[in-house]
Amino acid sequence: MHVTCTENGFPRLVSVDTASVSESQILDEKEAHIFKQLDPYSVVADNAYTKAMRIRQWAKAGIVLLTPAIKWVNGRYAKNYHRFLQQTENQNLSRLRRTAIEPIFDLIAKLIDATDNHKQIAKKSLDNVRTYLTLAVFTLQVAMIMNSVWRMPIRAVSHIKAVWD
Repeated sequence: MHVTCTENGFPRLVSVDTASVSESQILDEKEAHIFKQLDPYSVVADNAYTKAMRIRQWAKAGIVLLTPAIKWVNGRYAKNYHRFLQQTENQNLSRLRRTAIEPIFDLIAKLIDATDNHKQIAKKSLDNVRTYLTLAVFTLQVAMIMNSVWRMPIRAVSHIKAVWD
C-alpha cells in the first residue's frame, strides 16, 4: 500500500499493488495526479523514490522532491542535492514525514485488526485486498474529518473502529 499524505498526515492518495511492483513505478503512475490534483510545494518520500532525473523534472515543475538519497552520493548533482537536503526547511519537512506518514499505517492496521508484526489481513487476491485497504483509508479519512469537527484528537480511531467492526 502506497499512501500520499499531507504534512499533517491526512491521506490524500492511496495505491495498492503487489510487492513485485516497485515504489518508483507506483510514483511514476501517481505523478500526474500529484502534480495536477494535489499541487504540492514539496513531497517528502523514502529512498525508493530517489531518481536523479525525477528530482530534476519535479524541480522544473516547481515541486521539491525530498528523499534520503542514500545510494546517490557521487557526482556534482548528488553532492548539491545532499547540501540542499541539509537546509533547515528541508530537514524540518523530512522530520515531519516520520510523524505524518508512518503513523498512518498503524492507524489503518488498527482499523482492520492487523496489528501483529506482519500486519496480515484475512483478504486474498489483489482486487479484494485493494478494495479492503482503500476502504480502510477512506474510513480513516472520515474518522479524521469527524475528529476535526468534534475537536477530538485527529488520530483517534476507536469510535470509527467500533462502526467498522
